[in-house]
Amino acid sequence: MNARRKVLLITQGNLVQVYADRQTDVKHVVAPLMQGSAGEIAAELYIESRLPYPYRDFYFPGNLRIQCIAEPCSVLDLYWRDVDLSIVREAKRLRCDMEVVECRV
Repeated sequence: MNARRKVLLITQGNLVQVYADRQTDVKHVVAPLMQGSAGEIAAELYIESRLPYPYRDFYFPGNLRIQCIAEPCSVLDLYWRDVDLSIVREAKRLRCDMEVVECRV
């Protein structure tokens, strides 16, 4: 049995949605975007000051599970992604068919 809790985070434009079971606590902190090493240190100090004590144990690099840059995604982007995937699937299918033909010859 997998005892790890699962959390689903969905971003939609500026909206962030977090899905988890009722036993999972989630805390969201908006960090200032600052440049340079001094700015990064100041941003980290800000985050630490905004975290409730129970969450401070989690805030260190070893606990970071995923980091990504959220980019806007339109319906057209999804359409072209599906087109690209269908081309890749068809190419793989054709390659498999060719390999079978080559094996028979």
